[in-house]
Amino acid sequence: MLTGEDPGKAVASIVGRIRENGIFVGSIRDYDALLRDKPPYIHETELGRRVSFQTRTWSGDCCRLTQYIIDDEHTLEVNKCEYRATRRDELTALFRACGCREMEWLFPEETGFYQPIVAARK
Repeated sequence: MLTGEDPGKAVASIVGRIRENGIFVGSIRDYDALLRDKPPYIHETELGRRVSFQTRTWSGDCCRLTQYIIDDEHTLEVNKCEYRATRRDELTALFRACGCREMEWLFPEETGFYQPIVAARK
């Protein structure tokens, strides 16, 4: 979903499959927080600490991401991808425009799941 139209097409397809009064439940990365905070990731493993950080090259809403992972054993792993960061307010507007009358976002503090969860009722 690299273009501005792609999320709208995806949401229209999803909502088209929801029965009247049915609910869609999904999850996305918290791009709002990632775009705001740009945090490094530090994890404890059985071998010690593992640090991962990302560099981003933005072109509009699209991001070319390179992730670097370094651990105490000096192992380096490099992963690359490209994506479009879709914010919660954009998804909320798309679901409503496609016929969902209720939208609710649930956050990790409430659910224990590491990403925001969206519930949309048609």
